Amino acid sequence: MKTKLFFISMIITAAIIPISAQGINTETRDIKAAGYAVDLFPTVLSSIDKEPGYSFQAWAGFDQIKIRIVAAHLYQPDRLIDDDFKNYEMNVTAFIIDYFFRNDLTGFWIGTGAELWNCSIENKSSGKTAEWTDNILTAGAGYVWKITENVYLDPFAAVHYRMNDGKVTTGGEEFKRQRISASASIKIGYMLNL
Repeated sequence: MKTKLFFISMIITAAIIPISAQGINTETRDIKAAGYAVDLFPTVLSSIDKEPGYSFQAWAGFDQIKIRIVAAHLYQPDRLIDDDFKNYEMNVTAFIIDYFFRNDLTGFWIGTGAELWNCSIENKSSGKTAEWTDNILTAGAGYVWKITENVYLDPFAAVHYRMNDGKVTTGGEEFKRQRISASASIKIGYMLNL
C-alpha cells in the first residue's frame, strides 16, 4: 500500500506542473540543462551530534521545468527529539518537479513531489530500535541565483505532509511523529547548459 501511494503521488505531481505551465509561449522554449546540487541542511544538522549527513540532487531541466531526483541521509540530534528516544536517522529518496517563472531555470520557482522517508529510532531505556517508512507529499519554493555561469545558490523552504498513519512503537513507548513538518535550507549547485 505504501509503494502504491508513493507512485500515485508521483503521477499526480507529474500532471500538476505541466498543466499549470500550459500558457508558456512555445517560441521561447529552448533552454535545456542538467546539473546537481548539494543541500547543506542535512550536513549541518547531522554534524551537531558529530554524525554524517548529506543530500545530493541530480536534475534535468527544459524550458521552465526542472525534474529532480534526491537522495539524503539525516541524523536528527537527540536534543531535538522526545527524551525517551535517541539515534533518529532518516534516509530519504524523492522525485520532485519544479516550475520556474523564467525560462532559463533561474529566479523564483515552486515545486511539488513525493518522498519516501526510511526512518529508524532507538528507545533509550530498552535499547530496541524501530524502523518504518513514511510516504510524504512535499511542496516548496525557492530562488536560484547564479553566482557564476555554472555555479548557483538556491535558498528554499518546503512543507512536508505525511500521508500514512500508523504508530511507531519501540520498547513499549510510542514515538510521536508530526503529520506536517517544514524545512528551509540552501543548496549549492552546478548547472550545465546542453
